[in-house]
Amino acid sequence: MDADTEYFSSASEKSSLEDSSQYEASEDEIFHVSPTIRRRRIEPDTEDEMDIENENEHNIEDNEWSNNITQTAASVIPFVKSRTAVQIEGNQPYSFYAAFLTEEILQIIVDETNRYAEQYMQNRRSVRVDKWIPTDKNEMRRFFGLLIWMSLVKLPKYDAYWCTNNTYCQSFPRTVMSRNRFELLLRFLHFTNNQTANTNDRLYKLRQIVDILNQNFSKYYDLDEEICIDESLVPFQGRIKFRQFLKQKRHKYGIKVFKMCSGQGYTYKFEIYWGKNLDAPCVTPTNVVMNICNNILHRGHTIYTDNWYTNINLAEKLIDCNTHLVGTLKKDRKGIPVDIKFKKLKRGELIAMQNKKGITVLKWRDERDIFMISTKHSAEMVEVRKKNYVCDKPMVVVDYSRGRCAVDLSDQMIAYSTPHRRTLKWYIKLALELLFTSISNAMILYKQATKTKIKVSDFRMALAMHLTQCHSPEPSDILIRQRLRHEMQKKEGQAYLARKFCRECYKKNVKQLGSKIAKNRTKKVTTYCPDCIDEPHLCLKCFNTVHR
Repeated sequence: MDADTEYFSSASEKSSLEDSSQYEASEDEIFHVSPTIRRRRIEPDTEDEMDIENENEHNIEDNEWSNNITQTAASVIPFVKSRTAVQIEGNQPYSFYAAFLTEEILQIIVDETNRYAEQYMQNRRSVRVDKWIPTDKNEMRRFFGLLIWMSLVKLPKYDAYWCTNNTYCQSFPRTVMSRNRFELLLRFLHFTNNQTANTNDRLYKLRQIVDILNQNFSKYYDLDEEICIDESLVPFQGRIKFRQFLKQKRHKYGIKVFKMCSGQGYTYKFEIYWGKNLDAPCVTPTNVVMNICNNILHRGHTIYTDNWYTNINLAEKLIDCNTHLVGTLKKDRKGIPVDIKFKKLKRGELIAMQNKKGITVLKWRDERDIFMISTKHSAEMVEVRKKNYVCDKPMVVVDYSRGRCAVDLSDQMIAYSTPHRRTLKWYIKLALELLFTSISNAMILYKQATKTKIKVSDFRMALAMHLTQCHSPEPSDILIRQRLRHEMQKKEGQAYLARKFCRECYKKNVKQLGSKIAKNRTKKVTTYCPDCIDEPHLCLKCFNTVHR
C-alpha cells in the first residue's frame, strides 16, 4: 500500500504554483532519482465536516529548518515495553471471547433489557409484547450466538430463518429459540437505564459497555511498538446528530469510530465520534490522537496516521511525550517549509528538511507529490523489489505503508460476515459492531496463544455453536409463568349490563363484513382479561388464541 498524497484542487492552481516556484536547486538539498517507478494512482484520505484544515487554534512558531538531516529523534526515544498482558485460561475460542464479553457486561445487558421492557409495557401493550418474560444471561448468550451464526448463513431478513418454506428452510434457529422470542429480545435489547442516565452525553445508551470493553481490550494484549490510528464507519441510514457522510467509504452514511490498532489488526482502544459542537475530546485531529493515546505516552511508541490527523503541532506534542509520529501531510498545513511546499520536482526526486526538534518534512515525487512527516526517519532511500521491476522509495514511505494497515485489517476481519440489518436504533448497530470487534480481537489472541491458523468463518462457527448451547437451568418454569401470565375473569353484576362485544371477534367481522354488519354478527360476552392494559372483553376461543 503506497502512501497518501494530496491533489491540486484545479488545473489553474497547479499551473500557478509551477510558475511561481521555478528555481535551481542548491547543493545542500537532497535529491534521489529512482530508475523505475511503479505507476499506480494513490488515492487521498477521507475528509469530512470535522476537518479543521490548518489547525488555526494552535500557534506554531516559525522553526529553523535545515537541509542537513543528521540527527533524528529515533536515537533519543527508545521503545520500552511497559508490562506483560494478562494471560487467558483455556484454549477454546469461547475462552478468549469471554474475556471481552464478561459476566459483568452480560449482567448489565440482562438487567437493562428487562428494565426497558417493563418501562415500555407501562405505556404500550400489544399481543406480542404481552408475551414478554424476563430474560437471563444464558438466554442472552444464545441470542448473541444466533446473531453470530446469522452472520455466516446469510438470509435477507430475520424472520426468514424461521420460515418453513423450502426456499429458506433452516432447522437450526428454531432449536435455539422461537422467532417471536428472538424478535422480542432484539426489540428490547438495551444497555442503560433511560430514566437515570446522563442525557447530556450523546453516547449514554452505550457508555457503560464502551468503557468496559476499552478496559478489557487493553488488558489482554501486549501493545507493539508500531500503532495505527484511523477511523472506521459503522453504516447507519437513520436520523442522528452525529451521523457522518464520507464520499470515499462504501457506506456513505454512518457513525464514525476512531480506532487505535496494532499488530495483525488488534483493536487496542476506540472512541466514538459524537459531535464537534460539544465539549468533547474527539473534535480536532490533534485532540483525537492525544486523547486516544493518553495511556501509552512516554513509552517510545511510533504512531502512524493519515493526512487528516497529521500536522507539525501534533508531532511536537508527541515528541515532548517521548512518542514518534509518522504520516502523510497535507500541503497546506501550517508550518511546512516554503522551500518544500513550492519546490518543483521530477518523478523520483526528493527534498527533505529537518528542524531542531528532529521533525523531518519530506516531499517525494511519484505519480504526484507526496508530503510526509516523521520524527524517526531521515531522507534515506531504499530499494524496493517487485515481481518485474526494482525501484527506490523513501524509507519513511515504506515504513508508513507497512504500519498503516492495522486498522484496515481490523475492518476487513469485521466486514467478512456481518448480521447488520436495517434498523432505526443506532445503538443496536453500534453494539453489534462492538460485538464483532470483540470476536476479531479474540481470534487474534487465540492464534497467538495456540500457535495455530484458523479461518474467520471457522472461529465464528465454533463460537456460535458454544453460545447457542447455553441453556437455562429450568426452562419449564419459564413456560409455566408464560402460560399463567393472563387469566380470564367474569364481570360482576347483571349480565345485560356487563356484556360487551368480544374484541377479537369484532375486529375480524369488521374486516370481512364492515362495521354495520359486524355489530349484528358479533356476540357479546361477560368475560374479560384484567391483566391486559385496557381489560378487553374476550370469548373463550379468542382468549386462548391471544394468551395461550
